[in-house]
Amino acid sequence: MFSTEEAQAIARAWRSFAETGTPDGEVVRPVIKESWKRSRRAGLDPFSLNKPSLTQKELDRRLTRRKNVIEIAKPFMRLLADFVAGSGFAVVLSDEEGCVLEVVADSDAVANACKESALVTGGVRAERFVGTNGIGTCLALNEPVLIWGEEHFFIGLHKWTCTGVPIHGESGEILGCLSMSGPKERVHLHTLGMVIAAAAAIEKQISLERSTAETLHMNQLLIAATENLPEGLVGINAMGSITHINHCACDMLRTAQERAIGRALGEVIDSPQLYCDVKSVTSEVIDREMTLKIGGKSVSHSVTLKPLQNNAGLSEGAIVIIKPTSSVHRLVNRVTAARAHYSFEHIVGVSEKMREVVRQASVAARSTSTVLLMGESGTGKELLAQAIHNAGRRRGGPFIAINCGGLPRGLVESELFGYEGGSFTGSKKEGHPGKFELADTGTIFLDEIADMPYDIQGTLLRVLQEKEVVRVGGSAGKQVDVRTIAATNKDLESAVQEKSFRLDLYYRLNVFSIRVPPLRERRDDIAILADYFTKKYRSKMNKPVMGIEGDALSLLREWDWPGNVRELENVIERALNVCESERITVQDLPHYLVSGETKREQPSESGEAREPWGALSTIETVQAQAIVEALEKTGGNIRKAADNLGLGRRTMYRKLRRYGLAPEQFRGA
Repeated sequence: MFSTEEAQAIARAWRSFAETGTPDGEVVRPVIKESWKRSRRAGLDPFSLNKPSLTQKELDRRLTRRKNVIEIAKPFMRLLADFVAGSGFAVVLSDEEGCVLEVVADSDAVANACKESALVTGGVRAERFVGTNGIGTCLALNEPVLIWGEEHFFIGLHKWTCTGVPIHGESGEILGCLSMSGPKERVHLHTLGMVIAAAAAIEKQISLERSTAETLHMNQLLIAATENLPEGLVGINAMGSITHINHCACDMLRTAQERAIGRALGEVIDSPQLYCDVKSVTSEVIDREMTLKIGGKSVSHSVTLKPLQNNAGLSEGAIVIIKPTSSVHRLVNRVTAARAHYSFEHIVGVSEKMREVVRQASVAARSTSTVLLMGESGTGKELLAQAIHNAGRRRGGPFIAINCGGLPRGLVESELFGYEGGSFTGSKKEGHPGKFELADTGTIFLDEIADMPYDIQGTLLRVLQEKEVVRVGGSAGKQVDVRTIAATNKDLESAVQEKSFRLDLYYRLNVFSIRVPPLRERRDDIAILADYFTKKYRSKMNKPVMGIEGDALSLLREWDWPGNVRELENVIERALNVCESERITVQDLPHYLVSGETKREQPSESGEAREPWGALSTIETVQAQAIVEALEKTGGNIRKAADNLGLGRRTMYRKLRRYGLAPEQFRGA
């Protein structure tokens, strides 16, 4: 590397620097001069070689920290040692602080020589401890260096030549140093190049292994994620063979991973439609409902096909996501609020008849039998149905309500049972589930069941008995797990006799029947309900209405409520809209309720109201005339008129309705 004259000049320069602190001549490379100066500033003596070393505990800690680098570097170190075997060189690996982690020597002689200069595992070669040397100076400069003979700071290292190359991580940080040390007379210009190449190979392998580890980690995360998906997931390659299938898909398809992987998709999933879609899938996602044959049964599933393509746009397979249609329907029901909102706590009433209704409904909630609710319109049959659902085992499932009398005749069947794509003009090409499918695992409430078309009743009966739905235009049945609650405001027995309702369907529905009484049969609940609705709408309207006056409440109690609870709620809502005081008065109630005009005769052609007293007894006629006179004297004031006659206000209101009298006609007279 150096000529004899250059070597002698370097030796003289070192001697001059060691004695005076100033190198003699210009033969010394600048990088060496600067290293000598750093070594001198560190307080080192060039004539006394330091041999610092780590404790075993500290060495073990560093070996553990750089275990990965050591394992990667070892093969390359052995390769270098084999390449220079017999030349007296040793290959050394240190960490980023110059602590020796591994030494590979080709002979015992070389190993012994290394020990003499503390070039052993656990030795420290940092420049601040050992002065200018291949490892320490390389790390100080963060670049490859070759230190020859007298270029070393310590005289004890002058017989060595040492080449050091830093090893970097992916972020550019220094992980350590790879070096070769041997007799200075055997140095070669290619030595530095070999060590640089080996260090570069180590860095590449570190990057590759880290990338591999990250890929493995990501794969593990991906596998964990796919295995915990609530949907079935199947991966297929460009040939249509299964490369991955999660446990959810295995459960759905009743297969095992080891039996499925490697097989064609069509061998595992029996669906010609899916097979055709997989063959034709391009860059678009296909998402549709399909019927898959599993265990000999046809089961409806929602299937999504996502194609996989490489950078060239060529197909590399697809991902198939399979979800039971029932789970999709449950999600739709949650989003569309197809659930029951009311419980038994929302049923207001203290009457004996209403307590009996709640008792029967509570018993029905604990069973799985079909329930038939009978009662007039407005009695709260749907509220009771929701309470039964929410108190039963299906409370977490959907609650689907459908008014059988409110659907166009031609749509009843498709609404209830769904239809296959293309079944009729205007139908969706992918088909549509019916209410029974949407209610799977929950409850379907069939209101006004008596109005269901007669020709559809047979289909409904079969669904209730077989728990299986066949869509309009389809042939395969789909199992559904649905509890049915039906309601009617008509006499189904009469409908059966009139041949408008099937007898077998009536018996199928009338398993657990509950009669909901009209409001006129539970008058004890009128005041409680009126107070409940007053508080409800007072809050909504933000009005300071505190209650109902006695006269108005008496009138409410006496009314027969043909519209039942629904009518009472409407009356209270209307009263709060017009009320201008702290309590609802008679003047705030609807005119028909106060005057009882639905029971009065219409005015004659002359415009005078006819007195409908022809059918009254003599005593009743006298009473009616007395009430008219009292109202005329008091100007239509009901309270004063009642007091003058010695009647209670409740009795007064009842007689007003009986005789068809309206207090308004006497006011201002």
